[in-house]
Amino acid sequence: MPVRRGGLRPRWATQGDYLGDHRFKVGQSVNYTSGPRCQDGSSGVYKITRLLPPEGDERHYRIKRASELHERVAKETDLKRAV
Repeated sequence: MPVRRGGLRPRWATQGDYLGDHRFKVGQSVNYTSGPRCQDGSSGVYKITRLLPPEGDERHYRIKRASELHERVAKETDLKRAV
């Protein structure tokens, strides 16, 4: 389970280590396909910058494209391993 400096656990941490449930790892390149509502050209290759706590059964990630200054939050179902 993740532990903060000083030995404190984040309040969202549970007995099950949520980090082990993610399919992708920090630093890994992935193809992001935005949902059908988003047609702003955001699909493409991104790097995983952070694993986020799950919401229900859905895993989430922070992702960043090299050409953008900001990060995005993506659901695991919107990501595929980049070749």
